[in-house]
Amino acid sequence: FYDGPGVSAPSYTRPPEYRGLRVPEVLRSGDHRAIEAWRAEQAERLSRRLRGEGAAGDED
Repeated sequence: FYDGPGVSAPSYTRPPEYRGLRVPEVLRSGDHRAIEAWRAEQAERLSRRLRGEGAAGDED
């Protein structure tokens, strides 16, 4: 769950829908650069939500 300065992004494989939630299309696309960018964005968003807006990447 922890990966570097923030928390890790969600990871998905199959099925394309789980418990009524659809897996984002970018994760099923096979475009590794787009997936990496999506994962980085999600990890940053989650870190901000869990630690506060300015916490992701801060060196206090």
